[in-house]
Amino acid sequence: RRFLEDRGQQREAQAVYQHVKEKLLNMGLSKKDLYQLEHGSHLEGHKYILRAPLSGTVVNQKVVLGQGIGAGEELFEIVDTSRVWVFANLPIEQARRFKEGDQGQVVPQGGAPIHTVLAYVAPVADEATRTIRVRFDVDNPKGQLKPNEFVQVRLSDQKNPVLSMPLSAITLVNRERGVFVQTQTGFEFVPVEVGPETGGLVEVIHGVRAGDAVVTEGVFDLKNAMMKSSIEGA
Repeated sequence: RRFLEDRGQQREAQAVYQHVKEKLLNMGLSKKDLYQLEHGSHLEGHKYILRAPLSGTVVNQKVVLGQGIGAGEELFEIVDTSRVWVFANLPIEQARRFKEGDQGQVVPQGGAPIHTVLAYVAPVADEATRTIRVRFDVDNPKGQLKPNEFVQVRLSDQKNPVLSMPLSAITLVNRERGVFVQTQTGFEFVPVEVGPETGGLVEVIHGVRAGDAVVTEGVFDLKNAMMKSSIEGA
C-alpha cells in the first residue's frame, strides 16, 4: 500500500513538473534557460533572463529594480523602428487621384526625401475632417524617421499632373489673391486661382505657368516695398 501511495505521489509530481515546464516554455523560456534553472545553484535558480518577443529599442521602462510584478503586467515598451508607418490625410478630391502602389516621398524635418509607395488608402472618409487617411510603409534602417514626429508627404499624379507652389508665396493685394513673379524689369503681382492645400503646398489652377519665377520667401517685405513705391509714385 505504501508503495502504491508513493507511486501515485510521484506521478502527480511528474504531472505538475511537466505542466510547469510547458508553461515556462510557452512564456518564452528557452530549453537552455530551463536547463539552467533546473541544474543551476540555488541563487542562480531564482534568476530569470527576460527576453523580448521582438528586436528593437526600449523607449519606456515601467518597472524599477526590486518592484513586484503580476501576471500580464507591462514592464517595458519596445519599438522596432527599422520599418515605420507614415499616415497622412488627403482631401477627398485629391485622394481620388491615387491608389495603392503609387509612388511617393516622405520628407522628415531637416532630412532628405525618402522614396516609398502608397500602401493603403482608406475606403471611407473621416467623419470629423472629411478627409481620406492614407498610409506609407517606409523602410527606416538608419532611423531617419522618428515615431510621433511630423513629416511631409508627396504624391505624384502622373495621369493628372498639377502645378503647385509653397503656400508662403500666396498673398493678398487689394483683396485679390495672387503671387509676385520676377520679370526682366522687376517684380509683378499676378492674380491666381488656387485649389487644395497639402503639406504646405497649394495647387495653382490658373494665373501662372510652370517655369515662372515665383517669389516664395520675403513676400511680405516685397509687398510692403511695392505698395510704398506705389504710394510715393502717386
